[in-house]
Amino acid sequence: MAVHVKVLKMIPVLHRFAQLSVDTTYNLTLKSKGYLRQHVLPWICLRGIHTSGPCMDLMEFFDVDKNWGENEIKHGRSWRKEELRIKSNQDLHKLWFILYKEKNMLLTMQQECSELGELFPSPERIEKVDESMENLQEVIEERDAAVTELETGTSGRKGDWQHTPFGTVRYRLFKEHAVPPWANPTVKAWNQLPRAGYAIWKFQSRLREQRIRTKHRERRREENHERKLKEIFPHSQID
Repeated sequence: MAVHVKVLKMIPVLHRFAQLSVDTTYNLTLKSKGYLRQHVLPWICLRGIHTSGPCMDLMEFFDVDKNWGENEIKHGRSWRKEELRIKSNQDLHKLWFILYKEKNMLLTMQQECSELGELFPSPERIEKVDESMENLQEVIEERDAAVTELETGTSGRKGDWQHTPFGTVRYRLFKEHAVPPWANPTVKAWNQLPRAGYAIWKFQSRLREQRIRTKHRERRREENHERKLKEIFPHSQID
């Protein structure tokens, strides 16, 4: 019965909405927009609780109006790891985007103050947001390492030894969302490079020569340092 009453109440509103004037560019006039906000939108938007502000334009990159022109803005401390560990993954996911949005706003305000030649109030807010994001990232890595150790018995990120086009072997860590080799253009171009030949042999020989020269240079630097110490302290024993 209540549904029928709501439908009957919506009939005059829908009739008025159908008679709204629309200009040639299919944009509603200011009068019709005001009528929509006052009569139609309350029936469409029935959710009464919102977790974010109604502002959805580029002004969200700037601070609130009351903080403009202030020399100092009151703010809190950064998030600690102990506080983040007791939160769920969903809460951490939401908090990450909140901190990311806050960092974008602070960097925008810092750039705006720099262009206007004004002092950016409370610049330590950026450091606290960065510290919070670093702590959150570490907590996520701890949980990922725990899940990996529970599933595979080994901790840390997974990886594999891979041959490079330069004739060397390196250990490459897997990414969170690894692209299949057949769909990865970088891997395709990497695999098409030659693995052997005169160029690879020449590169390997020069690489070994560079490593040997680096070791000799370090050894010579240590010997010169010991010799100078013996000249300054002749009676001392240098290990």
